[in-house]
Amino acid sequence: MPGPQPIPKAQSGPRKAILVARVSSKPQEENGFSLPAQDNFLTAYAAQIDATIVKKFSFAESAKKEGRKHFEEVLKYLRDHRDVKIALFEKTDRLSRNLQDYVKVEELVEELDIEIHLVKEGQVLRKTARSQDRLVAGIFALLARNYIQNMQEEIIKGQIVKAERGYSPGRAMFGYMHDRETRTHVEHPTKGKVVRLMFQLYVTGEYSVESLREAIFTRTGAKISKGHLHKMLQSRFYIGQFVWRRVEYKGKHPHLVDHKTFARAQELISGRNGSRSKSRKHSFAFTQLVHCSKDGCLLTAELAKGKYP
Repeated sequence: MPGPQPIPKAQSGPRKAILVARVSSKPQEENGFSLPAQDNFLTAYAAQIDATIVKKFSFAESAKKEGRKHFEEVLKYLRDHRDVKIALFEKTDRLSRNLQDYVKVEELVEELDIEIHLVKEGQVLRKTARSQDRLVAGIFALLARNYIQNMQEEIIKGQIVKAERGYSPGRAMFGYMHDRETRTHVEHPTKGKVVRLMFQLYVTGEYSVESLREAIFTRTGAKISKGHLHKMLQSRFYIGQFVWRRVEYKGKHPHLVDHKTFARAQELISGRNGSRSKSRKHSFAFTQLVHCSKDGCLLTAELAKGKYP
């Protein structure tokens, strides 16, 4: 692989350039170092090549997915300001970590005859670049994509290990909060009580999901949609179980509901042995007996007349 390209010589008069500093996440943005460091580095480089920075972009946005909002804003600015001929990035993975966006950049370089400077790698994407230089730039793009793919694989491995140890890698459900020190789910001081009350009221058989929603709001002030409340009543997370990547695990998080209460709630939801039980004209094998491994819902069935041959 050839070494870095030499810094372009100054043209007759400074050329207009934009500076793009990007980090992948809000925590990186909030640490107060990465974005200013990129800004300082690229500003110094612009002075070396006698370029005048007319616009600075600084944002936190993942580069692994196509169609990024801020990335599209950068491309739009270059299209709307044809007199700007240089875009400065620290390196390839600050530009893109997916090939779809990298192709968009190459097409824009051809369309507008602009230069994309990937300073730390010594690469300049330009319309007149040699095939060998384009190959090297493409290799850097592939390496950037490989980095994010490898990182995703490692994250998944870590999540599975965490799940096997009994700790859900997902977001905290209503009733819980994420403990940053232990990186586990613990009971929320107020929402946990709401969940307990929700089940206590529902198993009396005196509430529909809608009337339960109103009662919860009246007693606690908690606003929960009817659909969300229905899912919460069926969530096995509250009895210590969770599903991660289609595998069910026994969790070590606090149980907000005992098994007997949860089972009674499922009977009422399904209409078995409850005050709101419905008469059925037909019986189907395995209905009301089989639970979904993901959310604990009971299997139901219906007869669809005339819909299927």
